[in-house]
Amino acid sequence: MKIGGEEKIVSFELKRRRKTRLITLPFTISLYPTFVRKFFLKSLKKIYYAKPKVLKTDNKILDYDISDIVINHEMKQHTDLMAVCAKL
Repeated sequence: MKIGGEEKIVSFELKRRRKTRLITLPFTISLYPTFVRKFFLKSLKKIYYAKPKVLKTDNKILDYDISDIVINHEMKQHTDLMAVCAKL
């Protein structure tokens, strides 16, 4: 199954993930000692979670929540994959 939503939400989420990956990349490789990497990653996490969760499009701010997320088998754009497993 695929997880996504309206095109503007998926686009926003994919851009956010790419940006996060680029920002955190220097602190995920072993150039720095572990304690330095952990410090910077925790600091970035605090900054990220301090921001309100809003979608900015065309000078408008659109709040979105769990009800805007769609789980479906057939989607053109999606943000995640989901598998449902059962123990037999």
